[in-house]
Amino acid sequence: MIGQQLSGARAWVIGCGLLGLVLGAALGELAVRQQHHEEAATLAASYIARADQVHDEVVKVLAQTNAFAAPACSDEDIAYMRGMVIRSQFIKSVARLDGEQLLCGATLGRLSKPVALAPPNMITPGGMRVNFNANVAGVPDVQAMVVAHGRASVIVSRLSYTSLVDPRLDYAIVVDVAGKREHFISNDPEMDIDAIPLISSDTLTLKDRRYEVSCSKRYPGCIVATLASPPAVSESPVLQGFAALGLLTGMGGGLGISLCIGWLRSLRRRLRRALHNGDLTLVYQPIVRLADRHLVGVEALLRWKDESGKPVNPEVFIAIAEQAGFINEVTRFVVRRTLAELALQAKARPGFRITINISVQDLTNPGFLPFVAAQLKQRGLPADSLGFEVTERSTAEHEPLARGIQKLRDAGHSVYLDDFGTEYSSLSYLADLSIDAIKLDRVFTMHLDEDSNSASIAPQIVAMAKGLGLGLVVEGIEEERQAAYFLKLDPTAYGQGWLFGTPVPADRLFER
Repeated sequence: MIGQQLSGARAWVIGCGLLGLVLGAALGELAVRQQHHEEAATLAASYIARADQVHDEVVKVLAQTNAFAAPACSDEDIAYMRGMVIRSQFIKSVARLDGEQLLCGATLGRLSKPVALAPPNMITPGGMRVNFNANVAGVPDVQAMVVAHGRASVIVSRLSYTSLVDPRLDYAIVVDVAGKREHFISNDPEMDIDAIPLISSDTLTLKDRRYEVSCSKRYPGCIVATLASPPAVSESPVLQGFAALGLLTGMGGGLGISLCIGWLRSLRRRLRRALHNGDLTLVYQPIVRLADRHLVGVEALLRWKDESGKPVNPEVFIAIAEQAGFINEVTRFVVRRTLAELALQAKARPGFRITINISVQDLTNPGFLPFVAAQLKQRGLPADSLGFEVTERSTAEHEPLARGIQKLRDAGHSVYLDDFGTEYSSLSYLADLSIDAIKLDRVFTMHLDEDSNSASIAPQIVAMAKGLGLGLVVEGIEEERQAAYFLKLDPTAYGQGWLFGTPVPADRLFER
């Protein structure tokens, strides 16, 4: 009898639990899908808000450049255009036109002969001529959006737009002009929306996927987007929570165990474990003075091999650390390990400088600078023996970056802008950020030959850097002719690249 009662109770528990699971899962699925739609709509609206800022700056710069009254391509005119670029956030370059002919520009200077602009993809009602994907004169293998109006044109890097789109989205950005729809940028080329009217805050269903629509009020452009790979509804914590409540049993414990296993298996968790176990390693690439090839410093580069021995791309694991909020721990690891490995060598070489890559999160962390000072004091090194590098993409967080850089320089450290020239390519931060030098991206050395446009733009970049009182470090130097070219442009420049040494561990750095 007792056995029958237990069996009946078990059946009731299981039956009610299964019923609760089904009902909870159904409610959870509705909640999760709605959450996905709302997230996609929010991300799409965020893109439009940022893209409007780019549009407003383009309109403003074109109007001011057209209104400037100095003779076309005079020294005064070119200086004015360079000033416009420096003060702009998104503008890559400003140029002077004669009809559809390019005469001179902020980065190119005066051209020996006019260069024809590519035909526009569209002409706006206000007369602006827009080419979405034009080759950029002076920068090899780079394409950008060119907008021309009157006697002026501006270049906006396509990365300025793609960087505004959240990577979680599948999207298409379109512009409607005179009844014609142009696809500006898309990571979903099969999205067929040419014949569909687009209304902001509306939704579309394409191939069984719901897309959110957000449109600009300033120009006839819209983004159509959905989450690229939304978590499977069955794996959503929301649905699992509903299911756990429905079961009213030990399902919560099972859910916790499964999530814990997933966490342990994640790359983020493995990176944390490697960090805490000290399994990350450092290599160092020499930086030399081009004039005499004297070794003046090194850049510290972090490396990681996972449990299988496979190298993980630094761009991948650094991005993971930034997103997960423990990049400060990674940077502190690099500072400690670098000073432990190179302190004695740095002491023996007056003026020798080690540079370390840092993020905006490091700069805004109030404990970072005291930590660095304590580490240097422990090793008996002055502040100027340690420099820091920030990347162009960091300039999206302009104000906190500027404050953090100033504090570093006040403490005696040098600060460099890394990989300069290929990403947002705005010079506004060079005027506002208190940096010591730019590190010219390797693209300008890789394509440097007599037939390349690199030869026409590199001198302009170097000249503008000098005008702002900035030093120059040229990255990616692999051949003597590259070193000679940049030495001629700037006799005080420094170089970094395989010609002077590949990244090696500390014990091999001073072998030669």
